[in-house]
Amino acid sequence: MDHQRSFITHAHFYQPSREDPIDDTVPFEDSAFPYHDWNEKIFQTCYLPNIELGNFSKISFNVGPTLSRWLRKKHPDALQKIVDADKASIQKKGFGNALAQSYHHTILPLATREEKETEIAWGIKDFIHDFCRQPEGMWLPETAVDYETLSLLVDYGIKFTILAPWQIAPGVDLRQSPFRVRVEDGREIAVFVYNAELSTKASFDTHATTNADRFVEENVKRMYTKSLEKQYVLLATDGELYGHHQEYRDLFLGHLVNGSINESGLKLDFPAVWLQKVGELPIAEIIKNTSWSCHHGVSRWHEACDCTPRAAWKPYLRQSIELIARDVDDLCKNEFEKFGIDFLEARNSYIEVLNEEIGFKDWIQTKTNYPLNEAETQRLKTIFRAQDYRLRMFASCGWFFDRFDRIEPKNNLIYAAYTVFLVERVLNIELAKKYSSLLQQIRDEGLNYSGRDYFL
Repeated sequence: MDHQRSFITHAHFYQPSREDPIDDTVPFEDSAFPYHDWNEKIFQTCYLPNIELGNFSKISFNVGPTLSRWLRKKHPDALQKIVDADKASIQKKGFGNALAQSYHHTILPLATREEKETEIAWGIKDFIHDFCRQPEGMWLPETAVDYETLSLLVDYGIKFTILAPWQIAPGVDLRQSPFRVRVEDGREIAVFVYNAELSTKASFDTHATTNADRFVEENVKRMYTKSLEKQYVLLATDGELYGHHQEYRDLFLGHLVNGSINESGLKLDFPAVWLQKVGELPIAEIIKNTSWSCHHGVSRWHEACDCTPRAAWKPYLRQSIELIARDVDDLCKNEFEKFGIDFLEARNSYIEVLNEEIGFKDWIQTKTNYPLNEAETQRLKTIFRAQDYRLRMFASCGWFFDRFDRIEPKNNLIYAAYTVFLVERVLNIELAKKYSSLLQQIRDEGLNYSGRDYFL
């Protein structure tokens, strides 16, 4: 039997929006010393070293859109080298090794259908903006999944995603991955399942990743089954692991993908390429409302759970954000109706303006049959800006940790407050007081401030 043994390393690269809404620049963050901010620190310790080592050309990866937006402004040459790695894969293998990602790292099972659609649409259009091609695959933030999300991926032409093994319903042989998962109307999407043992070792066992040759001999090779003619093993981690979370792990990755794997007789591969090598995929079902970093489903992002037990503030942050989003959407829809603008279609395509592919004045005129005067154009421009920040306030990082005094929930609340400020200003209404009592409950023991203080 001619066995085909492939190895795939997927790295999820991502940073949340950190820009100050007033001047759209990332503020100085003293905790990132000696660098100006955490984006720059992680760029210098992770993204740049991995680019210089050529690692992006040998791995499967996604670059979160809020990170790529920052790279476009601060390090466009570096972003171009990442894009070039994908182009090299297309030339060599016929398929790229880059995946798209939904835009703001929102936990999609907790989002409304409209929010899911916008996040997916923006993620795809942002990918096309950088990589100049339609993505085959999409990385879901925290791999959080439900059937509605998968159905929307299919709607937008996405062929596959990557999940953790515990997100697949029992009854299937995980070694037979990828699987076909059926969504609405009998349509299907492919799901790759990563190897949990290898991915955990790479992420958290510093001893295991000091030597790439030993890692392959002691860990990788034993994951293959002799009885299977075609088999891949997929290692999936945060991309920041390689050089930022773990010093020198960029060098480990470099040797792993440039030496150790090939020397062991295994073949480096990418998901889009692997899909072309296998025939009919076995069928599996997902376990909805699950993720890779919370074994309580998606609880981590809306309540205290065993992952983050000291987090009584989380439900109030979630409720406040959701209430603000609902109110802002209702107000925006009322304004759009006056000009015959389709709310969801317009919001989904607004990424073209954010990516500076078209000026707002020209863009908005394509969304309405009304001839807009300057005042009306500026009014709608402010409303769409509010929609941008209203989406930013759902970034998953705001709920990931158990402490309210961290920068992540602070940024979510800053974006929420700015959203409310914009709507109040342009519509000449008072909105912030409505959320006062709920925001007051977003607080930690020992802190003399609450979520309400961000709206004062």
